[in-house]
Amino acid sequence: MGYFDWAQGRNFEEESRDTENAREAFRRSAQSFFEKADYEHTLDLLSMVMEYPPWNSEDDPIYDISLKECPSRLPRDKTIRFALARNKWNEITLDDLKDMNSAPYFLPFRENAELATLLKNASEQDLLEIEYSLPLLAADCYHQKGNYLSAIKLYLQSDPSEQDVALAELSTNSLIGMSEPSSTSLDEIAHLWIRLNGKKATELVSKNSDARLLLRLYEDPVAVAKSMRGAEATRKFSPDVIVSAFEHSKTNKEELHGFGRDQFQADIDQALRNKYKGNLIEAVQWYLHRDDRAHAEQLATTNISNWSKEDLIAIVRRKVYPDGLAEAADEKDTLVSACSYSACSVLVFWSQLNSE
Repeated sequence: MGYFDWAQGRNFEEESRDTENAREAFRRSAQSFFEKADYEHTLDLLSMVMEYPPWNSEDDPIYDISLKECPSRLPRDKTIRFALARNKWNEITLDDLKDMNSAPYFLPFRENAELATLLKNASEQDLLEIEYSLPLLAADCYHQKGNYLSAIKLYLQSDPSEQDVALAELSTNSLIGMSEPSSTSLDEIAHLWIRLNGKKATELVSKNSDARLLLRLYEDPVAVAKSMRGAEATRKFSPDVIVSAFEHSKTNKEELHGFGRDQFQADIDQALRNKYKGNLIEAVQWYLHRDDRAHAEQLATTNISNWSKEDLIAIVRRKVYPDGLAEAADEKDTLVSACSYSACSVLVFWSQLNSE
C-alpha cells in the first residue's frame, strides 16, 4: 500500500492539483512504510506531506521515531522546516538563525513569541552574527532590549518596508525619550534617516513625533527655533545635537541665539566675529537688534581693551555701557566726547570711575 498511496498522491498532485488529497495519500503511504520499519521512506513521504500545510500533529510520533532511527536521512535545512511546520521551537538553535541558507525560513515567524524568546536569550555576539542573516529580527530584539541605536540602523537598511520605517520611528522616539540620550547617537540617527530619504525624511514620520522634531531640526533649525516646538527641542536635545544640526544644514551659527541666549554664547560670538570680519561694533549691534542688551554689553566688556576711540564712541551712541568703559575712554582721551552723547553716559562713567 505504501507505493500505491505514493503513486496516488503524485497523481493528485500533478494531474488535478488536488493538494489536500495528495497530502492525505502521502500520509497513508508514510504510515504504511513506518509500519514496515522502512524509516527512510517514511521520512521521504513525510517531507512531501510537509509541503502541503497544515501539519497534522498525529504524524509527530512517526516522524520523531523515524528521524531517531535514520538521523542522517534529512539535511539540516529540512529538519528546520519540519520543526517550524510542527511548531517545535525546542528543536531550533541559534546556529540555525545565523546560517544564511536556513535564515529565510524564519522570516514568516518574525512575530512568533517563541522565536522572540530565543533571540532575547541570545548573547551580544550571537546577535551580532544574526544581524547578517536576519537583520530585521535582530532589530526587533534590539528594540525590545532598549538598544535603539542598533535597532534603527537595521530597520533603515536598504529599501525598508513601511512596517520597518514605522518601527524605526518608534525606536527613534524611544531613544529621544531616554533620560540622557547620547548626543552622538542622535546625530548618527538623524543622518541615517536623511540618507534614506534626503530632505524629505520628515515626511516618513508622524507629524507630532519626537522623530519628526529631530529630523526637522536637521532640516531647518531656524524654523524649529521659531516654531511652537522650539522650547521643546531645547529641552530634548543637547547643545551638541543642536550645533550638529546647524552644521549639517549649513545654517549660520549666530542663529543659535534662537535656542538660548546663554547656552550657545561662545558659538554665537565666534560666528559674529566671522560674519563681520572682526568688526565687533556690528556684532554688538546684532545683539541689540535681537533685543539682547545683556550680551551686547558682555561682548563689549570682553573686548573693552581692544576698542578704538571711534569704537568707544559708537558703543556709547548705542547706549551700551560695558564694564570698564569709563577707564577705557579715559585712557584713550575720549571720555569727554563720550559723555556728550547722553546724560545717562555721564552717570555711568561717574559711577564706574568712583567704584574704582
